[in-house]
Amino acid sequence: MVQFVGRGEPVLHSHFPGMVVCALDSGLKMEVPSHLVRVSPQFWDVFWQSGVRLTTSYFSEKARARANYEVIW
Repeated sequence: MVQFVGRGEPVLHSHFPGMVVCALDSGLKMEVPSHLVRVSPQFWDVFWQSGVRLTTSYFSEKARARANYEVIW
């Protein structure tokens, strides 16, 4: 599984859709973490592809819920 994590929001990268296609064509599954801010409509088509899992995290002021991680699909 390939995870696009590290230096910022992956969906803001200009070659993001192509990177997804390349990984999927290579037989890899993908996990894409996103803050879900400024996601253009074309990226939702990318997220719906078989082998792509979209995730997000959210934070809370409450200690128990400080960092939560959600798999969206």
